[in-house]
This record gives sequence, C-alpha cells and structure tokens, in this order.
Amino acid sequence: MTGPMIGRRGVAGLGLGLLLGGCSSGLVGMGVPSKGRMVDVAASGSAAPAPAPADLSIRDFLRFEHGVLEDNALAAHCRRILDRLLAAWPSARPEVSVWIVPKATFTAEASRDGAIMITTGTFDYLMQQPDLQTEDALAFVIAHEVAHLLLGHARERASTQQAMHQLSGLLFVAANVAGRATGGGADVAKIAQKVLIGNQLGLETLDATLFPGWNRAQELQADALGCDLMARAGYSLQAVPQVISVMEALEAEQARRAGPEPKLVVTTANSVRIQPGELLVRGLNQLRETHPGAADRKAQANAYIEREWGDEAVGFNREGFRRIAGDRAVRGVMSDSAAANRALAELSGDRPRDALRSLTQVDPRGPVNGSAITMLARMMLQNAPAPLEHPRATLPMYKVAIIRTGQDNRPAEALRLLEVAQERFDEPELMVQRIRVLNHMGRKLEAQLLAVRCAASGITGLQEACIAASRT
Repeated sequence: MTGPMIGRRGVAGLGLGLLLGGCSSGLVGMGVPSKGRMVDVAASGSAAPAPAPADLSIRDFLRFEHGVLEDNALAAHCRRILDRLLAAWPSARPEVSVWIVPKATFTAEASRDGAIMITTGTFDYLMQQPDLQTEDALAFVIAHEVAHLLLGHARERASTQQAMHQLSGLLFVAANVAGRATGGGADVAKIAQKVLIGNQLGLETLDATLFPGWNRAQELQADALGCDLMARAGYSLQAVPQVISVMEALEAEQARRAGPEPKLVVTTANSVRIQPGELLVRGLNQLRETHPGAADRKAQANAYIEREWGDEAVGFNREGFRRIAGDRAVRGVMSDSAAANRALAELSGDRPRDALRSLTQVDPRGPVNGSAITMLARMMLQNAPAPLEHPRATLPMYKVAIIRTGQDNRPAEALRLLEVAQERFDEPELMVQRIRVLNHMGRKLEAQLLAVRCAASGITGLQEACIAASRT
C-alpha cells in the first residue's frame, strides 16, 4: 500500500518515521549536558563515520522498493541547507550526502555510513501546512539527522533494526511458499511477486511507524545538537517545537488507529497474505518503551532552547522555502513520485490497468522515471527484465528476479542472485532461501555447511529458520 498524500487529508497516512536511526554509541551515556551547549561537548568527542563510497552509504536505503533518486532539484536544495548547518559545526567537517526517497510518508533518517535520506512525503507535508512553510522547519529535519551522525549514533542502526531485516528475509521465503500454495504453473511467480511487494510495503510501514530507532538519550541529544547547529547557522529555533508537534499528532493518530495485533499468515478462499506476526509486534511495542514520545521531546527541546538560546530572536525564513516550493523541477519530482507510488500500490492490489495509467503520468525525462520504484513497477507490470546492473537497484528488484528464476526452474541462477544480493545489501537472512535452493539442487552438504554458518551468525530466529531449511 502507499501512504495517502498528506496535508488536506490529515495525518492518517503519514509514517512515524521522522528522525529514525540507530542505538547505543558515541555520547549516549552522558545525555544532554545540564549546563552548557551540546555542540561544545559533542565537538570535543565527535564520532561521525568516516566517508564511505556512495554505494555503501545508501545501502540501508536500497533495502526497500522506493530506492533513492539520482541528482535532482529537491536534493540540491537540501544540500544547500546541509552545507549551511555543517559550516556551523566547530570540529572537523564530515562528508555527508543527502538523498531523496520517493515515498509518501513523513520520514527522514541517517544511514550507518554517513548519508541522510528525506522522503518526498516530508516535503509534501511541509508544503501543505502554512505554519511549516519555512526553510527553518526543513533545516531542523536535516539538522536532527546530521546530529545523529556527528554524535556517532548511526553506526549502530543496523543492530537495532535487525528484527526488521530478519523479517524481510523471512517474508521473502513466505512469499515463495504462498505463491506455490495458491497457484501453480504460470501463475506462481505473479502471485509470489504480488505477495512479496504487498508485504514489503507493510514491512516499511511497520519499520517507519513502530520501530524505535533511537533511545531516549540519543533522541534528546540529537534534538539539542540540532538546535545548536540551527542557531549557529542563523535559523529560527521556533521551528523546532513546530516540527516535533507533527510527530505528536502522528503518534496520537497511530494510537487511535491501533487495531488487533496481526497474525503472520491470513488465508482466504482466493489468497494467502503474509504480514508481521503477533510476537514481532509485541516485541516492538516493548522496545518502544525506551523511545521518547514526541510530547516529552518537545518539552525537553523547549527547555533547552530557553536555557541556551533564549536571548536569540531570529525570524522565519519563508522566502527560502517559497523558492523550494516554487521550483518547477521540485514540483515535477513530487508529482512523479506520487504517480510511481500509486502504480506500485495498484499492482499490489491487482489493478494493472490503473498501474499502467499511473506510470504513464511519470515524466520520461525526470529523475523518477529511471528510479528503482519505477523500474520495479515496470518489472511487475510488463514482465520486463530485471535491471540488476543498475547502481541503484534495490533488494526487492533482486527478490522479484529470484522469484522468476524459480518459476523458470533455474535454480543455479537463483542461487547466484541470492549470493549477490546477500553481499550487496548485507542481508544475512537470504541464507534461508540459499539453503532451500541448495537442497532443491541436491547439494545437501553445502546446504548443511551454510546452515552452520547461519547458526553462527548469532541472529535469534534466523538460526532456527536456517536449520529448519537445511532439513527440508
């Protein structure tokens, strides 16, 4: 599913993913200083990641179907703001890249290797809310994420989100099983593809709305350092509680919409649907207890601003935001991203004609046309070849290609693609499917050896899945 366009339709479709990230590292044990500014403490012990190649820095963002957009007008505006914020950093300046993700939720996050992601949904929301139509609001979104990098938090992101990645791999196996259980012959690959993408979208929603990326100390640290960077760069700190208030509204909406905990597999007369399981949701809810609520964050941020920057009076930069919102190229990116998201959602809902119509609305000359989300939609709609050689190919693109190899009875090619995907995306959960393929090919010893390697990974749940697969 795709989140609805936001603003006039309220916050119901927005993810709670703004300011996601990692776990314990850097200055986490210290918290926000009771006296003095966070920037002075952080600059003396900066733990920002060393520069990483572009393909590695955005690897976390390529795990999901939206991928990232190549150089575009929206990213250029964000880089300008990022440069201004980093110029206010009193220590050695790290190399930080910023990427736009064509996704409808209100989300921003930092990768473990020094990249920042901002969704088109974030811009759409800011554009439709008069109080947030300031460059200062966007600056806080960016400042908070770069603060996580400067504080050394993001390196631990992978370990805190291991449950998500594990579920991703297991859902992939389940998609193949579902396809075989509900069809046969030529329909197997199509059914499995639809199940895969539908649950990939659900997994992203769970990742963005439930998973507590940072703990309380880290979030409050990043808020404080973000405030310092903004003030030193000449941005208005009045935008900080405004943006956090968005999170407060999203949390309230999420609480209202909360329903029964889902089952892992839901079957009807005509379909099998895999969704995040009851135990996973319960586990995530337990983890959320250590994550600060938006109301807490807003109160802490207001107190910090009053204490350290109460004598600063800087007006909002509305003109800067108007330049961004009025940029024709930016509006093109926004419109094309919405069309591509609709197409993927329509394909997941088995509405290929609607999906084709949505894809024709994507400007063939724009950056969204050659993006991963559009390529994936075309793969599913037109049975087009998988452009896995593309430097921004995503894990879901590989998964669709692997499902096709199973339909065409090409286990050797499936095994090759699984090995490449596991290495490219650092996705150990694909070992489960590799073991299944090796068993299918009669290579029992290799399957058992891989199961031993998997068991040595220390990833709870994955170990059991690999051992079970080796016995199949």
